[in-house]
Amino acid sequence: MLRTLLVAVTALALVVAATPAAARPPGTGSGRDCTGGRHWDAVQARCVCRSGSVWNEARQQCMRPAPAPPACTGGRVWNAAAGRCICPPDRRYWDGKSGRCTSTPIPPQQIPPGGRRQPQPPR
Repeated sequence: MLRTLLVAVTALALVVAATPAAARPPGTGSGRDCTGGRHWDAVQARCVCRSGSVWNEARQQCMRPAPAPPACTGGRVWNAAAGRCICPPDRRYWDGKSGRCTSTPIPPQQIPPGGRRQPQPPR
C-alpha cells in the first residue's frame, strides 16, 4: 500500500511539474511560480505575501495596507488631502467652545489690548 501511495504521489508531482506554468492558476505549483514579492508557503501549498502585506490583484504585487485614518471628533470627518479632520460641508464651521461642527458661523470674540474684557457700563 505504501508503494502504491508513493507511486501515486510521484505521478501527481510529475503531472504538476509537466503542466506549463501558464496553464496553472497563479500562485500554485511551486515556489518558482511566485511573483510580485510572494513566497512559497509549503503548508498552504500556495504563494503568499509576507506577514503584514496583502496581495493587490490590480497591481499584481504584495503591498502594505494603508494605515487606518485617525478617529475624528465633534462631527468632523477625515480629509486625506488635507491630512487632518475637517467639518463636513453641511456643518462647515468649528465651534471650539462646544467642540463640535456647526452650520452657523461662530462670531469672533473681541478681546481688547491687554487681554482682558472690560466691564460693560449699565444701559
